Amino acid sequence: MSDSQSELQPVRHGAEHGGIGRRRLLRAGLVAAPVVLTVSGRSAMAAACPPGLSGPTMTSLNPSGDGVNCIASSHAHTASSSRLGLSPGYWKPNPEGQTFQPPYPWPIAPFKNIEAQGRNTTLKSGGTGVQNYSWNPNEYLQYRDIPQDATGWDTGTKYNAIFTSAYRRLSFSRILLEENGSLEWHFCAAYLNAAAMPGTYVLSIQEVLEIASTGCIVPGGHHLTDGQIKAFLSQTWS
Repeated sequence: MSDSQSELQPVRHGAEHGGIGRRRLLRAGLVAAPVVLTVSGRSAMAAACPPGLSGPTMTSLNPSGDGVNCIASSHAHTASSSRLGLSPGYWKPNPEGQTFQPPYPWPIAPFKNIEAQGRNTTLKSGGTGVQNYSWNPNEYLQYRDIPQDATGWDTGTKYNAIFTSAYRRLSFSRILLEENGSLEWHFCAAYLNAAAMPGTYVLSIQEVLEIASTGCIVPGGHHLTDGQIKAFLSQTWS
């Protein structure tokens, strides 16, 4: 694990540790909001899932595959009341103008040190020419005009330092800048959402890591294809 781990938000533990909570799973899989779900517990009834649920979500809720049953909490939940995360396009460093966008700074380092050449850099000295930056999350809105091909993007937190079962050694920044639409691109955004918005994003850090390592949305669920996982994760951000 890299030294950037010290910047990470702590993994939350509780009743939902080890698998996505039913209500939060439903919330993440709904594509037509607002929808109110009120479903009794397993011993009382099993109701057909609303048509707004995505295919991967319905599959994950019933691993046996013998019809789709929604087994959820007895409490009603309005899907529109949940907060979706931010897209990979939000997290991707912008090479023109302001590099990172509010309201959330990266919860891990997008770079350690980086150099911008021949740009109108404004952090610290300003002006044109060569500007050397060191990552400071408290100044994330001050970075500007750092080109996409800057070698310093490689110094950011590596994908396999977070997703330890993965072999990819590219940094989060490189993946977001260069691998539009890949599975890793989706997981980078999901992880950043979970770490930057603990308790509000529909997935926790632990849940994102478990989906990446097992290929299942819930323990015991079907092993989903890369396309199905990407489709599911895409529903968790706006």
